[in-house]
Amino acid sequence: MNNPNQEMPFLDHLEELRMRILWSLLALAVCSAIGIFAAIRLNVVDVLTAPLFSVVADLAVDDSSYLGVLESGRMAYFNLTEPLFFIIKLGMLTGLLLASPLLVYHAWAFLSPALKERERRLIIPCMTLGLLLFAVGVSLAYFVALPMTIRFLLLFNAQWFAASLTAGYYLALVLRILLAFGVVFELPVVVIILTSLGLVTPAFLRAKAAQESGGPPENAVPLLFVLGLATARWRNRRGRIVSVEGV
Repeated sequence: MNNPNQEMPFLDHLEELRMRILWSLLALAVCSAIGIFAAIRLNVVDVLTAPLFSVVADLAVDDSSYLGVLESGRMAYFNLTEPLFFIIKLGMLTGLLLASPLLVYHAWAFLSPALKERERRLIIPCMTLGLLLFAVGVSLAYFVALPMTIRFLLLFNAQWFAASLTAGYYLALVLRILLAFGVVFELPVVVIILTSLGLVTPAFLRAKAAQESGGPPENAVPLLFVLGLATARWRNRRGRIVSVEGV
């Protein structure tokens, strides 16, 4: 018997969902294996540690004690399995990024029949824009935010504390910063998609209730950011003055 609305039965939907999940898991496993191989053979760790070496070399010009952060040119670890598990984690993350086009395709192929024509025309450009914004966010984090963060943390209370970095902590911090910037840069695209689907309304985005409940003022975050930079510059300058007077 023909279905005039061309609608699939419920069990057929479940079967299609199961097959797409299996294909997605297979793609993720293959791409994760490729990612682990690339992390070892392409020296991805060198790319992740490059900002740290650059900042340490810059700080060592004025204070040679910073060279002790990386005495041997290699990062220390306190657990024998730490390098192994980090490479596996890095490979799986790389595999997720490599498999993301296939994952997005299967999700789109499963959900698109339920969308209207206008929604389908909007979501495809938004997905492309989302990938570009993710790349922009990761690039900004790697070339700008990450060196600034490393410099600030190394200089913070440097007159009392001496840094001794371990591989697991540093590399995990780098991955968190890169992913955080990438995800944050995709938020406008997520809002556009949710608004087009009717799941988010402009009244919800204005969030007047949050302001009436005693939330922070609009200019609080930029002000705190400026104060943080000013404090870091003052501590850096004070540290240099103390080192000069002690000579």
